[in-house]
Amino acid sequence: MEEVTEKSLRSNLRAPVTSEQHRTNIISRFWRSAPTESDVQSDALRAYFEYYREECCSANIPVHSVQAPNSHQDILHIVELLIDKSGTSKSDVLEHYRDVYDYFFEEQYAPLSDTFELAARLWLMVNIRSPNPDLGSYVSFNTALPWPDEKSVAEILRDNFTIDCVMKAQRKAFSKRFTLYHLEKIAGFQILWTDNLLDHLRLVDDTIYIFHNVTVLRFLLAANLHVYPDSFLQETLNSISLLLPSSIIECNTWLKSRSHHSRPLLFPHQRRRRHQIDSTLRYLPSAPREVEAYSYWKERLLVIEEAFEEHEPATLSQWYYDQRKKAQSYFFWIGVSGLVLTTLFGFVSMVASVIQAWASVQALRRVS
Repeated sequence: MEEVTEKSLRSNLRAPVTSEQHRTNIISRFWRSAPTESDVQSDALRAYFEYYREECCSANIPVHSVQAPNSHQDILHIVELLIDKSGTSKSDVLEHYRDVYDYFFEEQYAPLSDTFELAARLWLMVNIRSPNPDLGSYVSFNTALPWPDEKSVAEILRDNFTIDCVMKAQRKAFSKRFTLYHLEKIAGFQILWTDNLLDHLRLVDDTIYIFHNVTVLRFLLAANLHVYPDSFLQETLNSISLLLPSSIIECNTWLKSRSHHSRPLLFPHQRRRRHQIDSTLRYLPSAPREVEAYSYWKERLLVIEEAFEEHEPATLSQWYYDQRKKAQSYFFWIGVSGLVLTTLFGFVSMVASVIQAWASVQALRRVS
């Protein structure tokens, strides 16, 4: 069995990760965790490995080159190096890797850099991707975070995920109706799941992006790698729990119908596929509703809540679910009831008139 696992690890990145031992190896070396057999077989990790497969298949890496890291084993080596040197600049880490393996040349810097960025994406769930002039058709709809040569992976994450000290909240706590279920049912927002932490809680027009891979977040949190800013991972988990409270039955029912998602296309020729979402979203613990409990995600949460509160119901179904302004809702339903009764009485009156006219004609016929 170990021989099969080793062979699977040496296979190129286009080969699927199907072996349980292979998956266990990835999890334990990425996040220093010891998953059980049931963990590896769960829908939660199935969602992650679908993401892993698609990232590997779409990466700009020469998989058949003998002078570039292009196997699953190479990715594991790179992640382990990044864990040990998370505070070292990208150029120095790449130079160290080239010295260790002693077969990279100057002209192959770009493929090596692309492989390091792929490893970082798979490890950290952030779309770390520097602009590449060779990819003219690249049209990813994911927000990307470039990795300059002079910065470490920890630096770019800390520079991007910063505490919001500017935006002031007009309320102390988020409403209990501030959930994904109510955002969709009342305000008509479209909820899209994402594997990219950069897009979490991003509001674009009427679409809200939500990071769903909470199992990996827990692995990252338990690993205590000091790559993300302090308390960032826990706050991210709390922000997801805030919008998906397991104590509200409607949210659980709604979530069951959203068990799959379509990842954004990376290239025009790709077909959009439906992917599993992390099943543990249904079992999240309660999260604080106080606004000041959120430092990194406060601005995005407040922007979504403001858009939610400003939205007026536009359809009967939205009015039915909207209980935010009860007085306004009562007046609306009184008006609807009046309209229905008026229509009903009008219809009854019309039917009565028709019957009366028919009876009159029949009476005239009998007289004649």
